[in-house]
Amino acid sequence: MTDVVTVLRFEEPARFDPDRLEGLCRDIGETQAEYDVAVGLERIMIARQDMAAIGATLARLRRVGERSVYAIYDIEDMSV
Repeated sequence: MTDVVTVLRFEEPARFDPDRLEGLCRDIGETQAEYDVAVGLERIMIARQDMAAIGATLARLRRVGERSVYAIYDIEDMSV
């Protein structure tokens, strides 16, 4: 019998309203927008006390963010 290893890839397109995020960044600045999103996620966690859900959300944001950074580097022909 042969051992078979299956590699699972995360395929999760980002689903958000880019116009709303862009407006938020324009209105209050990118740094404040990032802070407000983080605070919002934290409030959802405190309200629901669902550590697994917030952990999964943060992990997904990290994966999507990393892919975004690499995509920008590819566009600008830069190396990481």
